[in-house]
Amino acid sequence: MAFRDDRPLHKRKSDLSKKTIFSTFPESVPFPVYTLKEWLSDDWDAKDYAQDYDWNRPFFEQFLELSNKTPKPAKSAFLLENSDYCNNASETKNCYLLFNTSYSEDCAYGNGIVRYKTSFDNSHIEDCELAYETINSAESSRVFFSEYAVQSTDIYFSKNVWGCTNCFGCTNLRKKHYYIFNKPYEKKRV
Repeated sequence: MAFRDDRPLHKRKSDLSKKTIFSTFPESVPFPVYTLKEWLSDDWDAKDYAQDYDWNRPFFEQFLELSNKTPKPAKSAFLLENSDYCNNASETKNCYLLFNTSYSEDCAYGNGIVRYKTSFDNSHIEDCELAYETINSAESSRVFFSEYAVQSTDIYFSKNVWGCTNCFGCTNLRKKHYYIFNKPYEKKRV
């Protein structure tokens, strides 16, 4: 009985404070929606929504009734700073449209992100910074339009590179430096 839909964000009013908020739930849902701070507060009493179980009625019918009258938090988002448009997020700062993220700063447009800095348009990356259009990468920096870059730096248009630096258009490399299309090149001074 899991209920999860963390991507859509709707502008609506909190049913408790009436202030404008962003929520995963639109105005049309049958249950009340509060900001997380309101939901965790003592401004409402959960016992007001209690109901006795009726053994003569189906369980799920009663469960639906209870679910439709019990308040729910607008988003699953904790300790956000200037990151109102993020959901299923924790400890983010100056972020926009990140989902399933934690410990991120100065980032936008991502999903499945952990410890992520100054990066945009990424999915499922961890411990990365200065990344753009990167997927399934970890412990890397300055990675662009790449996939499966791990412990790598200055990677462009590459896939499945581990421990590499300064690679362009490479695939399946391990601990290589200064490669273009899987061929080695000398580092030249400018």
